[in-house]
Amino acid sequence: MHSIKKKGFTLTELIVVIAIIGILAAVLIPSITGYIKKAKVSKGVQEAKNISVVLAAEAAFQDREYFEPYEISRIIEDYDYSLESTLEDYRFWYDASKNEVKFLSMEEVFGSSGRQNLSTKKSFQQDCIEALSSSHPEYRYVDTYDDELTKIVFTVRNLPLLALEGIDSGSLDSQAKKVEILNKMDNLLDNAIDNLDNLSYKGFDDSDRQSIKNYASTFDTIQTVYVDNNIMYNRVYFSTKSELQELSNSHNNIFTFDGNIVTLNVSRMVFVPNITLISACQPFAEEENIEFRVNITTAFEIPDTVEIVKANSFKNVVACAGIVAKNSVLFDPEALSEAAMEAKIDRTSYLNVITLLNGVDFDISYYSAEAKLNNGIVVTYTNIVDGQEAVISDLSDVVFLNANEENIISKYLIPNINLLSATINYSKIEKVIVRRSLSENICTYTAVLVDEDLNCYRLENFGYVSDIDWEVKQEFSFDNNEATIRVYLPTYVYNYSNFKDASIEIEWMPQVLKSKVTSGLTGAVEVFDGFALSDEKIKIYIKDGKYDAVNNCYVYEHTINNLSTYTVNVDQVDMACNQVDISQISIFTGTEEEPRYLFIRKYK
Repeated sequence: MHSIKKKGFTLTELIVVIAIIGILAAVLIPSITGYIKKAKVSKGVQEAKNISVVLAAEAAFQDREYFEPYEISRIIEDYDYSLESTLEDYRFWYDASKNEVKFLSMEEVFGSSGRQNLSTKKSFQQDCIEALSSSHPEYRYVDTYDDELTKIVFTVRNLPLLALEGIDSGSLDSQAKKVEILNKMDNLLDNAIDNLDNLSYKGFDDSDRQSIKNYASTFDTIQTVYVDNNIMYNRVYFSTKSELQELSNSHNNIFTFDGNIVTLNVSRMVFVPNITLISACQPFAEEENIEFRVNITTAFEIPDTVEIVKANSFKNVVACAGIVAKNSVLFDPEALSEAAMEAKIDRTSYLNVITLLNGVDFDISYYSAEAKLNNGIVVTYTNIVDGQEAVISDLSDVVFLNANEENIISKYLIPNINLLSATINYSKIEKVIVRRSLSENICTYTAVLVDEDLNCYRLENFGYVSDIDWEVKQEFSFDNNEATIRVYLPTYVYNYSNFKDASIEIEWMPQVLKSKVTSGLTGAVEVFDGFALSDEKIKIYIKDGKYDAVNNCYVYEHTINNLSTYTVNVDQVDMACNQVDISQISIFTGTEEEPRYLFIRKYK
């Protein structure tokens, strides 16, 4: 039997196969690489859109037009989105003119062509380190890609903190130590700028690189004031009289010194991340009777993390392009100079938000209720019918299964939003966000809907009351014949959509302040002998409250006259009523005949 020999490839055949593989690789690899890049670009664009939807909602909640770059990552941190590009020549940028994050190529951002004609009410310029493109100053760099561009932004934003690493903060009072920190800050900035030489992107040339370097260099410690919780850092602030003369010779375009007066033109204010207060500014040379005059040439924003601006923080400011601050920032009465005070404006918005109207765009129903027990525990009731949540028609019908009615102090309905289609195109809605704000006695809800075109629809002024304040004004006397009952509702509650036309129902019981006659030094004396309470419950209704400007609330008031017409049976004797005892206060809508209860509070 003959063996069969297997024939292999000849050398010529192998060469042909390898050549074919090479040709296929040359053709397919660029195509595959191109498909991968397109997929990454598409993913980045979608991520930018998702983030923009969140920013639009947040702007609607806060009534803001745009955000500072350092706020963006904090806003989206709860939404599991990323601002880190997966492509070297594409990055995430925040377009402040549209309050929108974009995923753009470096060529698009730094190219001089296609510059937008901004129609917003703010004229954008390179006024923060993130505004790296001179051709598109409305674009703010917010990417976290690990390269020199990200590092220069991080360095400038954190420059005082980076310079303080390894330095005892307790020694910052000495001039020498402050100058040491300033020198370290400038060295850190110079090193970060030098590292920009390594930047290389498609469509990004030497002029673009040099433009970024020139701009970053303006954040030195002479043109910029850096602020942390303890100090305002600026080389002019920390210079003696003799040092000021030397600096003015080399930086006369930034500040002047005539021997008695320093005039400093500050183009940048940079606040460290999460700063909570702005401290006083005390230039060294003031101790040598040198007067400081500061001109802040670019409007700046006090971060929303700042809680207080301390006295003398901006006392030297003689001119300012603008100080933007939230209403919640507390300014010491001596914090701002007259010029700084004139430049201060609040962070308000020109954002076009469509406010939804109850009865047109939404209505409110109730599927659950809560009750506060005497022991402080809160129990919840959800109305389930045939295994499904069903609307609760009236709070008075709610029975809490795990709580004895006798132990309940108060109960209230929790509102649910039912959006209607009169105004909103639901097919275009990208996100619905509902936010709850709790205070002492009230809970407020605000909802924002954002569509694919970043239009915002806001629904607000609805919630519930968890407790109320009230008083009874009555004399402590045996012949009292009048009592006034007052219930106080905060103004915000009075304007709730679901509390519109709310009335107050007060349930009270006649009470007798008893007395007895006893002998005294001056003869027979009538003295207090306890209380007696009737079982009869009497209801009174108050339709409208009156606004109290002093306490910023609405007061529902009712005076009960002729108390003596009500009686209390004591030992089978009817005694004339001279006191009232509150057993229940309720808030309801509708009519007295058909009330719909929203809140009930029982008293013992």
